[in-house]
Amino acid sequence: PVFYIITVAHLSSSVSAVTLALHLVPKLTDIGFSLGTAGIVVLVYTAIALPAQFTAGYIADRLPKPPVIFVLLILQSTGIIVLAWAGNAPMVYLFAILYGIGFGGRLPLLTAIRGEYFGRKAFATIMGISQFPSSLLMVGAPLFAGYMFDTTGSYTVPFAMFATLGFSGAILML
Repeated sequence: PVFYIITVAHLSSSVSAVTLALHLVPKLTDIGFSLGTAGIVVLVYTAIALPAQFTAGYIADRLPKPPVIFVLLILQSTGIIVLAWAGNAPMVYLFAILYGIGFGGRLPLLTAIRGEYFGRKAFATIMGISQFPSSLLMVGAPLFAGYMFDTTGSYTVPFAMFATLGFSGAILML
């Protein structure tokens, strides 16, 4: 059961990450931000994600990983919810901060937790099998977001759905 829980939790956060990699700048320019400002938002969440990786790793080496991952997935998903309804600069930068911490912190921990539960003997096989469903959905998720934008004129619905998926993955980690 742990294998499937970790797989679904990983999936729940990775589909939004790949979707935002493709659709964040269009979302921001569609709500009136310049390309330069959109680039700065990407820079902010990336700059925050880097130290979040180290900090989350340090914390997770001292505390149980599932509740730490839970908090990080909640932060990432909350950031996406903020972005879904963002209409001004403070909301967009709040997204960048929350998402940067959650996204950056969860990256190493969702890998490390597999080693903690299953050891090193079959680590590569476990990683490959558990990331396969995520990889499949990471192909379709950006297409779904683009389709939803094309049909509704907004990213609110797909981003809210991806945030809900992320919250579900967070709950599973507990």
